Amino acid sequence: MPIERTGSERTIADLSRIDERNLGLCKVDDELNIQVLEAEDIQADFLRAESTLGPNVPIKVQERISVARNLATYAWFSYEFYGVSVFWSLSCVEMALRARFVEMLPEQLKLVKKGVAVETAPLSHEIEEKVRRRQVEIEGFPDFNFSLFALLKWAQETNLLPSEANSEAIRKLRNNMAHPRFFNWVVPPSAAIDMFEVLIKVVVKLWPE
Repeated sequence: MPIERTGSERTIADLSRIDERNLGLCKVDDELNIQVLEAEDIQADFLRAESTLGPNVPIKVQERISVARNLATYAWFSYEFYGVSVFWSLSCVEMALRARFVEMLPEQLKLVKKGVAVETAPLSHEIEEKVRRRQVEIEGFPDFNFSLFALLKWAQETNLLPSEANSEAIRKLRNNMAHPRFFNWVVPPSAAIDMFEVLIKVVVKLWPE
């Protein structure tokens, strides 16, 4: 049977129409020259930043980063996607920090409870859940629980967080965007590229060439 439509579906032509809020976007250089921005100009800033990634970055992290870039690209047709790109970049920061933390753990974790060794086991979903619920601790990481706060603190203490990444600002922005209360986030393309550049600097610091 054919799919029943509602009559309100948008056509390809409509979906690919420029969001009027992008019209008139411009960049001013140091000599006060004004350049009206086109879709390719928005993409260029993201591609330049992404090109600095080294070969050691895990594929899954690279794939998620490309989604943040694509969201900003398609914001040319749906302006709100700039805000979604910001949020996705924040989620990439968390994913990258977790991936690097896990990489640096020993294959066999020593787990303790109230200072007493209770188990030695490889990291698994079950073990991670126990750590999250503070039922056990990873030896050497008494306060770690896989939260974004814990990951940022670990990265900062181990000098794996670049100076451009303000851990408290990242945590607060992620939480505010993840738990909206009063309004939908609408941000300009500059906010999306700024957050994307911070993300890239974090990833480059975690996996240098």
